[in-house]
Amino acid sequence: MAGRFDGRVAFVTGAGSGIGEAAALRFAAEGAAVACADINRDGAERVAAGIAEHGGRAIAVPLDVTDEAAFRAALDRTVQELGGLHVVFNNAGIGGRGHSWEQTIAVNLIGVYYGCFHGCAKLAELGGGAVVNTASVAGLNGLVGPPLPGAERSPVLPGAGAYTAAKHGVVGLTRQFAIIYGPRGRAA
Repeated sequence: MAGRFDGRVAFVTGAGSGIGEAAALRFAAEGAAVACADINRDGAERVAAGIAEHGGRAIAVPLDVTDEAAFRAALDRTVQELGGLHVVFNNAGIGGRGHSWEQTIAVNLIGVYYGCFHGCAKLAELGGGAVVNTASVAGLNGLVGPPLPGAERSPVLPGAGAYTAAKHGVVGLTRQFAIIYGPRGRAA
């Protein structure tokens, strides 16, 4: 049985762990060649090697999604080394304690913007494809912690403001880029 992504190339940010790793493995299982992009070089290399060990094609792409020039270069490298680009999955993200407002907005929103801006342009140049962005329920509502005994309200979680703002931004960016590029592309 042929995979749904035979002959396609997927670029996945945050591919070194979590949702990004699972997505990279699934794309490969469905026949795609995969660019495993992550700021964690070891994670990206581990996932790409795992795909290759199972007969798939993959490259590890060290990438800080907050670096616009590096993002553009990573997409170009993907096209050059894997022979095309059909899916850009903007998945890299951070949240919670230990991350400043600026870090959280940079990775979770600006990084997605670079992926949309340069990814959509590259896909349009190559004949179309799909961009997928990981948001969160926080992009539709907000985040609060579990109710505390005797408290009138649930506490706001540490880092929730930046995370929620960024994920609301991802929802808006997704809609905006869909308006601009949706009519120009074709399904991946």
